[in-house]
Amino acid sequence: MRMQFFFSGLLSLALVACGGGSGTAADDDNGAPLTVQSAGQVVDEQGAPLAGAAVTVVSASAVAGTDAATSTDAEGRFALTLDAATPVVLKVQKTGYASSWRAAASASANATVAGRVLLLPVATTLGFDPAQAAVLRVPGSPARVALAAGSLVREDGQPLAAGAAGVALTPIDPSADIGQMPGLMVDAASGEPIESLGALHIEFTDASGAPLNLASGQTATIRIPATPAAGASLPATFPLYHLNETTGRWTQEGTATLRTDPATGAAYYEGTVSHFSTWNADKVYVSSRIDLSATQGGANCPVPAGLRVQAVGLDYNATSLVEAGRLLVKANAQVQMRLVDSTGALLDALTFSTGAVGAVDRLPRCLAPQEMVQLSGRVVVSSGSLAGYRVQITGLFDSFTVGLDGEGRYVSPIHPNAGLVTARLVRTDTRRDLPATAVSATVAGSDVALDDLVVADTRVPLTGCVQGWAGYRQSSAQVSVLLGDTLLAAPFTATATEPDFVFSVPIQSSLSLRITPPDASLAERTVPLSVGNTSLDLGACVNLPQGPQVQAVSSGAGLLRHFDATATLPGDATLTTFAWDFGDGSSGSGVAVSHSYASAGSFTVRLTVTDALGQHSALSLSPDTGGDTVYSTLTPATTMDAGGRHLCTVRDGSPWCWGHNFGQNLGRSYGSVTVGGSNIFSGLESSGVPLQASVGITSATAVVAGAAHTCSLLANGLVRCWGTLGHSGLGDGVTSSSVAPVTVSGIGTAKALSSGDDHLCAVLDDGTVRCWGDVRVANSVPHTISGLGNAVGVVASGGFFSTGGLFSCAVLADGGVRCWGDNRYGKLGNGSLTNSTTPVAVTGISTAVAVAASDDDACALLADGTVACWGQYAGGVLGGFGTPAVAGGPPVTVPGVNNAVALAMSTTHSCALLADGTVACWGGAAQARGVAAPASTTTAAPVPGLSGVASLAVGDSFTCVRLTSGAVQCLGNGANGVLGAGGEVFKVDGVVQNPPSYPSSLVPLGVVFP
Repeated sequence: MRMQFFFSGLLSLALVACGGGSGTAADDDNGAPLTVQSAGQVVDEQGAPLAGAAVTVVSASAVAGTDAATSTDAEGRFALTLDAATPVVLKVQKTGYASSWRAAASASANATVAGRVLLLPVATTLGFDPAQAAVLRVPGSPARVALAAGSLVREDGQPLAAGAAGVALTPIDPSADIGQMPGLMVDAASGEPIESLGALHIEFTDASGAPLNLASGQTATIRIPATPAAGASLPATFPLYHLNETTGRWTQEGTATLRTDPATGAAYYEGTVSHFSTWNADKVYVSSRIDLSATQGGANCPVPAGLRVQAVGLDYNATSLVEAGRLLVKANAQVQMRLVDSTGALLDALTFSTGAVGAVDRLPRCLAPQEMVQLSGRVVVSSGSLAGYRVQITGLFDSFTVGLDGEGRYVSPIHPNAGLVTARLVRTDTRRDLPATAVSATVAGSDVALDDLVVADTRVPLTGCVQGWAGYRQSSAQVSVLLGDTLLAAPFTATATEPDFVFSVPIQSSLSLRITPPDASLAERTVPLSVGNTSLDLGACVNLPQGPQVQAVSSGAGLLRHFDATATLPGDATLTTFAWDFGDGSSGSGVAVSHSYASAGSFTVRLTVTDALGQHSALSLSPDTGGDTVYSTLTPATTMDAGGRHLCTVRDGSPWCWGHNFGQNLGRSYGSVTVGGSNIFSGLESSGVPLQASVGITSATAVVAGAAHTCSLLANGLVRCWGTLGHSGLGDGVTSSSVAPVTVSGIGTAKALSSGDDHLCAVLDDGTVRCWGDVRVANSVPHTISGLGNAVGVVASGGFFSTGGLFSCAVLADGGVRCWGDNRYGKLGNGSLTNSTTPVAVTGISTAVAVAASDDDACALLADGTVACWGQYAGGVLGGFGTPAVAGGPPVTVPGVNNAVALAMSTTHSCALLADGTVACWGGAAQARGVAAPASTTTAAPVPGLSGVASLAVGDSFTCVRLTSGAVQCLGNGANGVLGAGGEVFKVDGVVQNPPSYPSSLVPLGVVFP
C-alpha cells in the first residue's frame, strides 16, 4: 500500500476537531448550522483531473438552498452546499468511467466527504443478445459475468428495448489504490470496518440506454480478480458484499470462492449474485483501537481545526473509522496514519504497528502539519508538442499529476518525508501510458529537483490479422493491445470477414497483443510484441484460441452402454479431463466409459472435455440432437425374453409370443378335461407364428417368460401376468392360471422385471426388490426381499421348478451381486452349499452391471465387458451340459467374451451381446450357437450371421435376437415353433390337427409377424 498524497474520501472517515467544517451557509435560531460547504476533486487512475464529471447528492435533504448536483471544472474540482444534519451520499459519474460513490459516516463529516474522488475508466464495453446466455469478459483479466438467457429486465419495470444490450465492466484493485473503492468501507449491518480483496463494477443497459438488472429469481455468476495487499495470503472463501448505492455502505450477500485461471495463473473469487452493482470480496476484520487524544508519552494531541486523521492499511486493503475519538484499525497489522486537509492534501504521516485484538494504542507523536518541500523537474519531448501532457508523481502515496508550463517545467509541493518518488509523462486526453524513461529521487526533508524526463512522443501503426476461423467455435473475438495491464486503445472486434486490425502504438515499447473470445470456453491468447522506431507489420496472422474438438460415439445395447471419445482432437493444450453426464443423474470420467442404466428410456448423454488451459468443449449425444451423434433409445434385454420352450418380445407396446403354449403362456386357450382318469387336451398346443398375447396391453416396456407363464412390465410401473404359475399363482393372491392378463398385487411402480421357471422378481422405483412364486417358500403375492437395501439396478431369476431349485440374484449399485434361494451346486456364489432365504454376497464380484441365471448356474456381466460365472458348470460349459464344477467354487471368467453389453442364459447354452452388435455363445446346443460342431464348448465363439443386434434371448436349444432395425431372427432347434418359421399345432380331444413342420436351422431365420 502506498502513502496517499491526496485524501481518498470514499473509504476514509474523517475526525474533524471543533470548528473543523469549511464554514456554514446558514444557521438556525439557536446558532446550529443548517448547511455546510464541501469541496473535492475528481481525478482519473493516473491522478489527472477530470473535467465535466457529474456530482449528484443521492441522500435526501430537507434544507432549502442545498445543492442537488454540480459538475467539475477544468481542474476536476467541485463544491457543494450540503445539509449539515443529514449524512450525505454523493454519486460521481463521467462518460467512459465507472460510477463511484462517496458517503459520510455522520453529518459532521459532510464538510470533508468528497476529498479526492478517483474514477476508473471502464475496462470493457460489450454488446450481446439478452435473449441468449452469455459470458462477458474483461480482456486481460479474469473478471467476467455469466448470465442465463432472458434473465435481464429494465430496472423501471418496462420491457427491454429491441436490439442488443450492453454491459460495462470495470475491475477494481484496492491494493493499487484504496481510493478506487466506492462507498464507505463498513459493514451495513454491524457498522464494523471491512477489508477488500478486489471488486467488480457492473452496469447493464438496453439498446435505448435504460439500466437493466436481473429479474426476480434470476442469478448470475461473477468473477472478481483477487488483489490482496503485498504479502497477504488469499483465503479459500471470502464474504461477498454489494454496495448499497443509497446508503453508500456494503451489504453481505453470499460467499465467494477462490479459484485460479488455468491459462494465466491469475487468482479470482467466484460467486453467485441476484442483482448487479459494485460487488466486493470483503470481510469484517478483527480490530484494535488507536486513541488519538494523546501520545504514548501522554502529550495532548488535538487535531487542528479543519483537518482530519485517517489510517490506511499497508498489509491489508482498508481504511479506518473514527469512533468516540478513536480509530478502529486491523489488529496486529501495519497502518499508515495520515493527517489531511479538507481537499485531501497530505500534511503529515507516520507508519504504525497496531496492537492485539481489543487493544487501545496511542501514536508515538502527534500528527501535525509539516512544512512542505518542493519537487520540480523538466520534460523534454523529442518530437511533437507538450499539449495534453502532465507528469505523474508516484511513491508511497496515491499517484497524482501536475501540469507543465510552456517550457515543460513542473513543480509541486510534497511531504518532506515522502521517500522515493518517481516521475513519468502521461497523456490526459487518451488516459494511456507512454513509453518514457522514468526519473526518481528520494525526498527527505528538503527540496528535490528531478533529472530531465526525456520522452519520444511518437506513435506508429501496428497492423495484423486474425486467422483460424474454420476451427473456431465463435463468430468473433476481441483484439486488444496492452502496455503492461493498460489498454492502449479500445478493443477491436475481429470476425472471419473482417480479420484485419490496425492500432496506433508508441515506439520503443514492449507491448502485448491479446485475443479474447466472447465466452469462457476458450482462453485468451497473448502475443508479446516489441515495437522499435518504425511501423510494425506482424506479417503472419495471429491464431485464434482453439479448444478441444469433441468426437464421441456410443455402442452397445440393453441397459449397458459404452461411450468412447478417443477421436477427440486437442486444441492449444493437452487434454486433461473427460467428464460424462449420462442423463440419468449419474456421471463418469475418462476417455472411454461404460454405464449401466437402471431402466429403459431415452437419455441425453453429455461429454465435456477440458484442456490444460481450462478451455472446454461439450458434445451431446441423444436422439434429438439433430447433427450430433445419435445415442439411441435404450433397448433393455427384457424387451425380449425366452422361457424353456417359448419366447416373447414387445412390439409397439404389446407383447407378442410364439413357441409352446404350455400353461397358456402364449395367451391362448389350452384347456384340459379328465376322461376315464386321462387328460384330454383341447386348444392351441404350439405356434410358430407370433401371436399378440394380449390385445388389452398397449403400453408394455418389457416382457419376461417362465416355464408356463409370461409377464409384462407396463409404462406405468404395473406388472401383468398370464399363463400358469402353479404353486403360488400369478401374483394377485387368487389366480393360479389365466389366459387373460392378471395384475400383480403390491408392486406399486416397478422399473425392472425377471422371471425364473416358477417365480418372478421386480425392482421397484425406490430400488427395493419384491418377488412372488416359489423361492424356497411359495408366495402368492409379492414380498420384499430384505438385505438388499434400496439400490438394486437389475435382477435375474433361475432354477428348475420340478426340483424346487429356484433362486434369484440382484446387482447392487456398488457393483456387488447378492443371491438367495436354493444353493445346490453353490449357485448362490458364496462358497457354500447352504440354502438361504436372505441374500448373500457372491464372492469376488465387485463391478457387475448385469446378472443372468439358468437352472443351476449364474453369470455376471462386469463393467469391463467380461463375464464371470458360478454354479454347477462354472468350470465346465457354463449353462450347458458338461462336467460339473466343484460345488461351491468361486466365479470363473468365460474365455472369449470381451466388450459384452448384455447377457442371456438357458439350461443348454449361454450368450453375450457384444458392443459391436454381434453375439458370442458357449455351452451345448450347437445349432443354437449356429454351428454343427463341436457339440459343446467352454469358450465363447461368434454366432455366424448375426450383426446389428440390439437384444437377445436364449431358450432350450434356440437363440433369438432383436436387431436395431426392429426385426427378429432365430436359429437352433425349431421344436414347438420357437424359431417363428410358421405353422400352428392344435389338439382336439387329444388328436393333433394339421400338424406342421417345425424346421431347425443353423442360420438365423427372420420371424414374420402378422
